[in-house]
Amino acid sequence: MNELLKRDSTLKIISVLAAILIWIYVVDVQNPEIEITYRSVPVSFVNRESLAEFGLSIVDEITPTIDVRVRGRRKVLSDVKNSDIRATADLIGYNRAGDFFVPVQVQVPDSSVLVIDKKPYTVPIKLDKIIQVQKAVNVNPIGKLSDSYMASEPVVTPNMVVLEGPAVILNTVDRVCVDVNLEDVNDDIIVKPKIKLFNKDGEEIVDHNIKKDVEVVEVRYKVMKVKTVPVMPNLTGEFSVLDAAMEKTEVIPSNIKIAGEKEIIDNITQIATQAVDLSQITDSTELDIPVIIPDGVHAVDNVSSVKVKIDVKRQAEQNVSMNNDSLQKNFSSSTDTENMAPNE
Repeated sequence: MNELLKRDSTLKIISVLAAILIWIYVVDVQNPEIEITYRSVPVSFVNRESLAEFGLSIVDEITPTIDVRVRGRRKVLSDVKNSDIRATADLIGYNRAGDFFVPVQVQVPDSSVLVIDKKPYTVPIKLDKIIQVQKAVNVNPIGKLSDSYMASEPVVTPNMVVLEGPAVILNTVDRVCVDVNLEDVNDDIIVKPKIKLFNKDGEEIVDHNIKKDVEVVEVRYKVMKVKTVPVMPNLTGEFSVLDAAMEKTEVIPSNIKIAGEKEIIDNITQIATQAVDLSQITDSTELDIPVIIPDGVHAVDNVSSVKVKIDVKRQAEQNVSMNNDSLQKNFSSSTDTENMAPNE
């Protein structure tokens, strides 16, 4: 009986040892512990709200990366990808502007995996004060309207934009612009272009640290037809002086350029002046007379008046001139007769 018990105990011990050896073989030979380096693991910043409490923002932010070296079982690590490793930089405790190096913390998806190294251990950041500036929105027209058309001054809504971001970046913003295409346009325009920021060198500024209170604005252009028409003086009444007669009139400028809706402009052939009362004129004169611009029409060059020159000829002057002509002719005739007479 004792022999049987001893033999049974021995078998049990052998079995346990065999199991241990098999386990060691499977673990160490078939699934050994290895080291792997995961390169270019992106680092994300956490607790950004703590910066906002101190009126700070990250300047020239890029997504930093680090290399992470880990140790673990082959089968476990074979399922771990770069995206499974979480690298973070905690922004709590940074309360002033300046350049800093933030320590990086690394988390792996399996507790059996050990992080044995990371390069670099810290990532650099630059912090700056957040400010607000207000800028006017400028319209940059692109292209040329159809022939015989012009556009009014654009109406921009809203015409101001509030920018918020790091002072070092906002201080480089010189102009806020929107592009509007006018190529071959012959009707009113309503568009909603996206706002763009430019520095003093005309280079566009694209920075996600800059926040705008609006991203787009509404731009309205009134497109009008343009036409050149003659100016006609509106002469009324008659000369009060009996011997006065109209010799000629002249309008300067004789033509003006007008603009308005096509239906209105097409029906206008001339522009009249306000009335000029001839009974108040006794001699040649030059007057500034307002022009009458119809409703819905405006003068392109802001012409509001023209010069009207009126040349008046008096009848007495005409008689004197005729008498002088007759005398001159008689004198010339008499002289010719004397020259032709023979010498005695």
